[in-house]
Amino acid sequence: PTSVTSPLGELAFAAALGSGGTGMDPVSIFLATNKMDIAAGNALRALPLQLQQAVINEGPVHGRNPSAIVMARIRRVQTRL
Repeated sequence: PTSVTSPLGELAFAAALGSGGTGMDPVSIFLATNKMDIAAGNALRALPLQLQQAVINEGPVHGRNPSAIVMARIRRVQTRL
């Protein structure tokens, strides 16, 4: 398995995903901030927690098609398994 380091830390990331405090988990925040389409959002949510974290940890998405960039990130983290 891939080792992922995060500013949040794995436990904090997991807790944030499960928290209902703001109603916005880290994945929702990432998707909204980077203007992802539904397909990219669903693909990211379908990943195991550690891989979601790896995609998000690559930082903000810059480019003409943010959803395509995130899909490429998803493929890349999946191949590291």
